[in-house]
Amino acid sequence: MGGYVRRMKGRLGKAEGTTAAAHKLARIVHGMIKSQKAYDEKEAFIITPQSASRRRKSLEKQAAALGFALQPSAA
Repeated sequence: MGGYVRRMKGRLGKAEGTTAAAHKLARIVHGMIKSQKAYDEKEAFIITPQSASRRRKSLEKQAAALGFALQPSAA
């Protein structure tokens, strides 16, 4: 959660980053209460196919802006 707070503060500014983190925390707590499950950080910050796709597109844009081309590797 600390990494998320720092990323949001860097991206949005101090007040908005704190608000975004508080909203994320409220959604996590609401989900815990609703599902009657204990907190699991792996589930709270899971990487979905949609988020992976957004991340990949963002990296491709950044690479193109710097004059680079990304090539997939055999992972």
